[in-house]
Order: sequence, then C-alpha cells, then structure tokens
Amino acid sequence: MKGLSLFSVLCFSCCAFAGNVRGPVVDIYKADVAYVSGKLVRYYQTFDSPCVNIQILKPGGQGAASDSMEFCDIEGKNFNNGFTDVSLDRATFFDTELQLTFKLMSLVGVNETTELCKFRVDGEHLAEPECTAQ
Repeated sequence: MKGLSLFSVLCFSCCAFAGNVRGPVVDIYKADVAYVSGKLVRYYQTFDSPCVNIQILKPGGQGAASDSMEFCDIEGKNFNNGFTDVSLDRATFFDTELQLTFKLMSLVGVNETTELCKFRVDGEHLAEPECTAQ
C-alpha cells in the first residue's frame, strides 16, 4: 500500500483529470489513490482551494474519472467562507470507504473542531458523505 501511495503522489502531484473534462488540474499538493469497494478512488486538494476532490477513476481511462465529487461543505458551512481555517488532517483508505479527517477553525471564538467524513462507493457512483464530530 505504501508503494501505491508513493506511486500515486508521483503520478498525480503534477496533474489530474477531473470528470469528463480532459484538461489537467494543476497545483495539487495533497493526493492519494487506492481501491475502495473494488473501484480505484482518488482524492486530491489543490493549493488554491480548501475543497477536496474525490473521484472514481475509469479503468484504462488514463486518469479520467467516471464519477467526481467536490467536497466543500460540513455542517452547512462552506470551506471557503464558513471557517477561518480548514485542513485535511488525515486520509485513510479502507476496503469499503475513504475516511477524511478535517480540522476546522470556527469563525467565532477560537474553537477547533474535528470532523470525520466517510465516503463510500455505491455501484459506479460516490455516495453522499457521512460526517460526524470527533
């Protein structure tokens, strides 16, 4: 698994293909790929956005995705304007799901919270994430 992670960072650190659009996504600073429910799933973040992009990759699709999700909201608050800081603290792949742990800094006060979000593959599509406070 560690070799696959290193390989994925090297392959996808420069560019990725989003959805059916064939243009490259650049400035990726965090990415990984692994199998979830038999599908090759990739997540990545770019320098210009706190959002996390999650994709199911097409077999033999040269990095193209069959399904994509841009994850930008927790608790009804957008990562871009609902928090003073959002950081992806940890990403863990399991056989049945991708788990992302976020550290969130509130706009009011100095409270940092942690949210664990689980992303599952439902057939050929990404299911809606389930997030819980930690």
